[in-house]
Amino acid sequence: MKEKIKITRKLGQTLLPSQTEQRVREGLAILMGCLVLFFCISLYSYHPLDPAWSNTGTNVLALNWGGWLGAWYADIFYYLFGQVAYVFPLMIGYLAWHIFRTRRTSLDIHWILAALHLLGFVMTLGAGCALAQLYFNGLNLPLPQGIGGVLGQWLSVTLVASLNILGATLLLLGSFFAGITFATGLSWLNLMDKSGQFLVNSTIVFRWWLRKNAHTLMPRCKIVMQQIWHKIRNPQQEDV
Repeated sequence: MKEKIKITRKLGQTLLPSQTEQRVREGLAILMGCLVLFFCISLYSYHPLDPAWSNTGTNVLALNWGGWLGAWYADIFYYLFGQVAYVFPLMIGYLAWHIFRTRRTSLDIHWILAALHLLGFVMTLGAGCALAQLYFNGLNLPLPQGIGGVLGQWLSVTLVASLNILGATLLLLGSFFAGITFATGLSWLNLMDKSGQFLVNSTIVFRWWLRKNAHTLMPRCKIVMQQIWHKIRNPQQEDV
């Protein structure tokens, strides 16, 4: 009996982290959340006249909500990745959520899995930049190097020259969705299954609501249809 107690204690010590480790993870997740907010407001409040990395600017003080540091961050990331720079705070936010969600479990790093996540992030970033450069560059946003950044320009030109526009699009779309799966572990088939189930349940609830309120909805619908039909048959009365 004593041996079983010792074994369970050892298992508990290996599987459950200490309270200090839990608090460290919680604090790290909070700091990463604040960093995500800083990155988002810096990208959102980007001003092309702020003094930053790619230009000297004409503003004496940075108009960016993140100050001069936010202006530099926004300019560098917009220059390199264009509008797809928002992927960086999204991935940091996902990592913060994962750290907070697993704060009560033991820290066990799988380097192969971590490398797969990193590969997925790089695939998503590169494919997103190239697709944005190919299909959304006509938006004319005030960005240093277009909506796809330097990375999107280089990838789009290289792939279109080798695979033409259709082949490049298919390769980029496949890389984009596969990269999301590698980075987050998202199953697109499972997502489609849950979306279909949600639509079916929503339809059932909507039909139930219609049956329950049919006695009040039908007279109102009838009045509205009569008014619409009257306006269609007598449009001149509206002008008078």
